[in-house]
Amino acid sequence: MPRVWWRLPVLGRGRVAGMKGVDTIARVRREFFVRGGTIKEICRELHVSRDTVRKIIRSDETAFEYERSVQPQPKIGAWR
Repeated sequence: MPRVWWRLPVLGRGRVAGMKGVDTIARVRREFFVRGGTIKEICRELHVSRDTVRKIIRSDETAFEYERSVQPQPKIGAWR
C-alpha cells in the first residue's frame, strides 16, 4: 500500500496536519504489529516522539487525553 503524504497539508518542518488522536494511534500500531516497523522508523515517518510510540504500543487505550486538575487563572484575574 503506497503512502500518500502528498495529499495532507504540511505545517512546516515536515510536520503534517490532521495526524492526531485515534488516527495516529491506529497508524503506529499498524506500523509496529502488522508491518513490523521499528520504533525509530515509526518516529521518523509519523513525526511522533519515541516515548509516545512506546506508550501507544504498551497500552490498549484507543485515545489519550490530558485533563488539568486546576485551570490556571489569567494574570489579570486578580486585578478584575
